Amino acid sequence: MARDNYFNKGDAFSEFHRSRKEKIASIDIDMPTPVCKNCYEPLALFETVFDKGQTYKNTTFIQKLARKSQLPAFLIYYKVKTDNQTIDYFRITQLQPDQTDEHLLTPEVFTKFLVLLQEEHRKNCEKE
Repeated sequence: MARDNYFNKGDAFSEFHRSRKEKIASIDIDMPTPVCKNCYEPLALFETVFDKGQTYKNTTFIQKLARKSQLPAFLIYYKVKTDNQTIDYFRITQLQPDQTDEHLLTPEVFTKFLVLLQEEHRKNCEKE
């Protein structure tokens, strides 16, 4: 998480840790973590970033968390349409367990990917 909030005030907790003279380090996890609907097992980790044409985002933390949790991790750049309300596309790179090339996905294809994570987990889900 950035030391300074560049656009507007964050939530109370974010502002609390940023304002400490002790410079408390904290990193947020960007996207709600997809989980199994039955057992609530986490399925993947995501680092998201608004797509402004950039080609780099630091992913050290999410990769470390993915290795420790043995979950796949992904870097997701998202581009919004001119209405600033809907997603135009996603640029996605798998970071863990193996890094892949970037893929351009429509919102519909990204949704199918999220459903596939659920379906793959259900094959071994303890509550299924």
